[in-house]
This record gives sequence, structure tokens and C-alpha cells, in this order.
Amino acid sequence: MITNNFYAIFGRRLAAARRARNFTQAQLAEAVKLSRASVANVEAGKQRVFLDQIYDLAFALGLSSPNELLPEFVEKKLDNRVALRITGATNLSREQERVLEDVLKEAIRK
Repeated sequence: MITNNFYAIFGRRLAAARRARNFTQAQLAEAVKLSRASVANVEAGKQRVFLDQIYDLAFALGLSSPNELLPEFVEKKLDNRVALRITGATNLSREQERVLEDVLKEAIRK
């Protein structure tokens, strides 16, 4: 599922950013008012986060932008059409790829 890949990538990035800044899960959890278990679950890709929590986590870690935690969107041209993919989103069915592409195109138009 697309969202599973998204949260797994986000979790890996969060864990890497936290370790690079010598934060423990408990310290980060306290800074953003989550439990240590919640931070562990987010890092494992098992728990979803709200948009405001992404900002809180980025701010607590001193990142320049919440985008540093988010999977990148990559544009790739295929047969005169643009297909957008989430980096790291692998093994998607063609239907999942189509849904993801439609969502991203709509987001870009706004």
C-alpha cells in the first residue's frame, strides 16, 4: 500500500535525523509531547503522524524544513506523459501507481 511505504520512508528519515543530532527517542518524545513508544512506532513506520506533528518533529530536531523528513517526489517522463513517483515506493500495483499519480498531479495543480 502506498501509505505504508510513505510512513516507512518518513520513519527512517526521522530516526536518521534524530540520531544525527544525538537525541534519544525519549528526548524527542518529550520535546513534541508524544510518548517514547509513539516515537519508536513512527520511526518504524507503524504509526501515522498528523501534519502539525511533522512540523513539531522537524522544529524539535532543528531541521531547516519539515521537507527534510518527507519522501521526495520524482518526476519521470514516460511516453509524453508525466508519471510521478514517491522515492522508495516500490512494488506498487499499476492501479496504486495510477492513484498516486492522480493525487500528485492534483496537488501540483493547486
